[in-house]
Amino acid sequence: MFFADFHCDTITTAMKKKEGLLKNSCHIDIKKLKSFNFPVQVFSIWLEKEKLHNPYLNTMEAIRFFKREVLLNSKDIEIAKNFSDVENNIKNKKISGIIGIEGCEAFEGKVENIYDFFEAGVRVFTLTWNYENELGFGAVTENKSGLKPFGKETVKILNELNGIIDVSHLNEKGFWDICDISERPFIASHSNSKKICDNARNLSDEQIIEISRRKGIIGINLYPFFLIEDGNSDISSIIKHIDYIINIAGEDVLGIGCDFDGVDVLPRGISSVLDINKIYEAIVLCFNETIADKIMGNNFTRFFRNNML
Repeated sequence: MFFADFHCDTITTAMKKKEGLLKNSCHIDIKKLKSFNFPVQVFSIWLEKEKLHNPYLNTMEAIRFFKREVLLNSKDIEIAKNFSDVENNIKNKKISGIIGIEGCEAFEGKVENIYDFFEAGVRVFTLTWNYENELGFGAVTENKSGLKPFGKETVKILNELNGIIDVSHLNEKGFWDICDISERPFIASHSNSKKICDNARNLSDEQIIEISRRKGIIGINLYPFFLIEDGNSDISSIIKHIDYIINIAGEDVLGIGCDFDGVDVLPRGISSVLDINKIYEAIVLCFNETIADKIMGNNFTRFFRNNML
């Protein structure tokens, strides 16, 4: 099975545990990913609060860690900076690792730092995490303001660079500001339907439809409390979000953004990336193989072919 995932936090989780990426106690490692047919994984860098005193240097340190781990395991994995790299990695039977930043505190409000991180290989940019930062406001801040001036400037620069803008964690006014500014499609890498689960991190029907209209992608998040309010979730809870989003926005808008290693609990029946095949089988059972293949990787592939240039 081909598998492509829009979001995991494995880099900083492995660093915190002082483990490598080949084999570890995380939800994702290279040996687990090798169970799939040359998958594509976005590895996002998220900083704990104690790291935010120097976000630029701490994020660069995490990028260096990832690059060292890739170099040590280069027979199995390579970093992808554009879609040609992904195609070459698949041809050479390797995993593709795409670097992301979750919360652009790392920019420290400086335009030159945007270019530094793009040059370092970052291609997916989640503009905020749950906090307020120099770009805007996270979805759980309860602040109704939109993007700040630096956030608006960042969107324009990322458009010019062909960087992938990610609206997961961003508040709703910031989302609509991006719709006004961005000339390129964007993603919600790990967010679900607010109608099915009323959580600030999930997307309204209007947001889902707008992402679809712009030919963006929504990655279904496996965190139980984003699937159902009481967190009592299983694979059927994942299917409910998929079914609802397909019904209002179509099958081409959906992908997977598991949030592996960014959550401390998973739905019943899911313990690591090795269980992704269970989700695939459930989608096939409820829909068909074509839709399952789209959600598990083909929609991802189409989006990155058109936008990661």
